Amino acid sequence: MVTLKKSAGLMSGSPSLWAAVSVALMAHAVSLRSQGEDATPVVTEPFAVVAIAGVDRFLEDVDALFDGVEQPSYAVFVRGFLSGLNDLRGIDRDRPAGLTAVIRSTASTAPHPVVFLPVTDVKELLKTAQLGKALRLETDETTGRYLLHTDKDEFPVSIKQGYAFINLTTGNEGQERAVIDPVPLVGELLRTRDLIVLLRRPGVPQEFFEEAVRNLQESAENEEKRQSEEAAADYEIRRKITAHAYDLAHAAVAEWQSAAAGLTFAGDPLRVKLEANIVFARDGEIARLVAGMAAPETQFAAVIERESPLTMASVLTVVPGARAVLEAFLDAARKEIEHELREADRPLQAAVTGMIQAVEKTLAAGRTDGFVQLVEADGGRFALVGAVAMRDADRVAAGVQRILPYAAESGDIQEVSMNVAAFDGVAVHRMRPARLRRQDRRLYGENAVLYVAAGKGALWVAVGGEGTLSSLQSAIQLTDAPRNRTVIARPPSRNETSDALTPAPDSNRPLLQVTLHALPWIDLAQTDRDGKSSGVITLARTAFDRPGIGQARIEIRAAGEGISLTAEFDEGYVRLLGLALLTRLHDH
Repeated sequence: MVTLKKSAGLMSGSPSLWAAVSVALMAHAVSLRSQGEDATPVVTEPFAVVAIAGVDRFLEDVDALFDGVEQPSYAVFVRGFLSGLNDLRGIDRDRPAGLTAVIRSTASTAPHPVVFLPVTDVKELLKTAQLGKALRLETDETTGRYLLHTDKDEFPVSIKQGYAFINLTTGNEGQERAVIDPVPLVGELLRTRDLIVLLRRPGVPQEFFEEAVRNLQESAENEEKRQSEEAAADYEIRRKITAHAYDLAHAAVAEWQSAAAGLTFAGDPLRVKLEANIVFARDGEIARLVAGMAAPETQFAAVIERESPLTMASVLTVVPGARAVLEAFLDAARKEIEHELREADRPLQAAVTGMIQAVEKTLAAGRTDGFVQLVEADGGRFALVGAVAMRDADRVAAGVQRILPYAAESGDIQEVSMNVAAFDGVAVHRMRPARLRRQDRRLYGENAVLYVAAGKGALWVAVGGEGTLSSLQSAIQLTDAPRNRTVIARPPSRNETSDALTPAPDSNRPLLQVTLHALPWIDLAQTDRDGKSSGVITLARTAFDRPGIGQARIEIRAAGEGISLTAEFDEGYVRLLGLALLTRLHDH
């Protein structure tokens, strides 16, 4: 795969934390503007680059998109339009083209965009860039500079290094902008990708990050104040969570280097692949944390890989900071439960204590492993099956046997039936809810029940109507016997390298994996409408007109000094995009 020099990424975090960062950045921008425009420029590199691999590669993607929906005439129209522009003569159709954006100084926070086009012949380019009064490229007779005129503005154009750089900043300010060759930044990425977007730390004034850190610190201090009437135990948990979260946010702001995303149309049949990566400083806290989260295996591998309408799975190592927060939360929960059960009989107390100790032992082992899966059921509905790996699962099973009958005393449970089945030695129990939510009836049917089981190294749940028990049986029997071992988070090796968009080969299983098959969801949507098709359903039914073209797969992994995301979409999604585009064109 392609390797990008480690020079660049994007901040990531919870909405509340990054809202604080955003406020800091905006406040800083306003204060700088109020100081006037005399500040010394501190940044000359682009903070953002958007580029395509080349005009011809782009046209091939357009051809494939409209061929996929059997409407090649639209692609012919696009090519015909370009032919009317002197067939783009003077532009190298095989080299990257796109746009960069530069924040030149802390006194001028507005980005300065520059379009770059590969040039083969300046004279032909002057002919190509002629579209009546709307667009014309001319030479300024007074200065000898090139100017691109539109019906409203004019933009300076520099031609050097085999590229035409069109500065979209108007006025005198635009005349003084130096151009920066973006090809060294994106050229390698575009060898195997059709479109890329790159964000880079070197293009952002350092003062912005410093102001964001100060704002984060102020927010953290405010969040750590104890609220009136807040219980001491609740405050201690919230304080630990807040401190951990803001420490991570501070590290992310200080250590973020780059973010990159690439899109590729490839294959026969056509597929779309999206790759993205956020990169942090090599020896920083975030890089060590992410690398430490990678886990080598899951005991549910065979279940996760079977085809289903939707599968979500996660396996990761619990890093020390998160483990400390979870332990504090669990300790508080234990105390509250023990207080509630102080007058209960001893066997019940022992059962609850045993289950809590099993959770504590699982947490101490240092790894979380689980999945949720929707499988097709009768009547166009689904059944849900899920599990989470547990240490001492037999002890959890004993606790379930003792505790579950008490659920019948709840107004939410109509009936509890113990030991309705057993698979591979795992006893299964059933609970019938007193009422179902509308969304549950929609997914699982009117007669959905809940199954609970513990054993074979996991706590199991299943929800659905007829056939749900067999789906749970299949999942239990496919699951590997657990291999109990403690996992220790490891820091990244100094010899590890990271690709800007490709996960490192030793990144183990995905931290999060989502697989979706479209056809069952289309069937469900049509069932909800009593077999009638809306415009959206008709469009989707046309796009996914046969089996085997409706899978979407998303994976998030630890990758070198950051996190990578890969999303692959089968031909049906490309067809859906093409049909949606055609519909919009027809409507206008």
